[in-house]
Amino acid sequence: LPAEDPSPLVLDDALAAFDDGRAALALELLARLGGERQIFLFTCHSRESAWAEGRGDTAVLPLVK
Repeated sequence: LPAEDPSPLVLDDALAAFDDGRAALALELLARLGGERQIFLFTCHSRESAWAEGRGDTAVLPLVK
């Protein structure tokens, strides 16, 4: 992929099988990578949105209520 115009990374429930500790590490990595490219993480779990709450480098957009 071209470094000057990186394509977005789209993940669908990619962390579903992770325990809480591994999920937190993966989310930190994704947050760092988000500085280089756009990342979409779709999930039906609340753990990821709880992690992102209050952070200035992530956005949570609920698709349904």
